[in-house]
Amino acid sequence: SIAFGFALAALVLVRRSHPLETVALAFGTLAVLDVATFVAGVEPIVLYTSPVVLLFAYSLGLGIPFLVTAILLTTTFEALRAPGRYLHVIEKGGGVFLVIMGTALLFDLVFRLNAWILQVVPVRPAL
Repeated sequence: SIAFGFALAALVLVRRSHPLETVALAFGTLAVLDVATFVAGVEPIVLYTSPVVLLFAYSLGLGIPFLVTAILLTTTFEALRAPGRYLHVIEKGGGVFLVIMGTALLFDLVFRLNAWILQVVPVRPAL
């Protein structure tokens, strides 16, 4: 019944319908087929609970960061509208920084730059 439900869901996706219709059709088909197997007296194949719980936890762990990112991006886009008039200055400053860092990497000056920064700011984190 699961394979049949997924096949019907794939057919609905090909038709480019609303995604919620696809989910409803898949679950509805699975429910109808499960009832039909119960009425026919056929022993259904039962899913074990532990893999389902693990898959649910994995799905939550995978989905929640995307939801949080989507919520925070809307507020970030609103906050980035304010410095929009200074954007050309920020872009030029970033370009100059990239050229300086590229030159430092080319001539192997990154170690000296790091030593100079440690002399200017003598803060050493505890290891």
